[in-house]
Amino acid sequence: MPGYINYNGSILPEGSSFISPSNRSFRYGEGFYASLRVCKDGIPLWDIHATRVSEGIKTLEFQPPTFFSTEVLYNQILKLCKKNHLHQARIRITFFQGAGGFFDASSETLEYIIESWPLPNKVPAWNENGLQIGLYTDGLKSIDTFSSLQTNNALVHIMAAKFARRNYWNDALLLNYFGRIAESVMANVFWIHASQIYTNPLNEGPINGVLREYVLAKLNVIEKPLSVDELTKLDEMFLVSPVRGIQWVASCNNSNYSCKQTESIYKGIIAPLFS
Repeated sequence: MPGYINYNGSILPEGSSFISPSNRSFRYGEGFYASLRVCKDGIPLWDIHATRVSEGIKTLEFQPPTFFSTEVLYNQILKLCKKNHLHQARIRITFFQGAGGFFDASSETLEYIIESWPLPNKVPAWNENGLQIGLYTDGLKSIDTFSSLQTNNALVHIMAAKFARRNYWNDALLLNYFGRIAESVMANVFWIHASQIYTNPLNEGPINGVLREYVLAKLNVIEKPLSVDELTKLDEMFLVSPVRGIQWVASCNNSNYSCKQTESIYKGIIAPLFS
């Protein structure tokens, strides 16, 4: 059955043409996106998602049209899922501007596309076998005003994903300009040592992830940088994202990790969130 997308509030068939070659996101990577999960006709952590959207619009100096609000966006997401006959879905919302060059002030009006894909389960599954991941070092994640956003300029993430596929990994860790861990291609990074949970602070360059904020609010987590040398000393490592939930990392390069505490976190605060 052909699917549908939402473009600026209008539902259109997939494959519809509406982006010109002079689109600023296509030309320059100007814009950002949000990934989320619809579960049984609702969106877990929508308040945090809505805040992230508003922050992204403000940071990139986009001008929302008069009809736009995060409440309208919420309803449009659910309307699109209904149109596509989806009760559990992965959603991507891409925000961008129209056509123009660097100094064109007439194209600052916000535009957006909502896409949806089916998910088999309401609750993200626990990954029994663990992820096999490694380090990507050919490109670095920046640390600046925009590093906390999921921007449409994701070249280093794309190249890291290609590198991971060539090495038969499930994901790859990106380094920041200090040579420390920033994030993975798809998620925020947490780790456990001597029963204490850690994650890196935003001034190390990670995405200001929605599920990251949720975990920080629910658990005793210390924010500190993570060096490459420390990877051999960790007891556990896990990745978090709104779509995949929590995934434990079985190995990173030549270091192996357990999952006892991570599985308890999944059962205690992640699975109930999506139930």
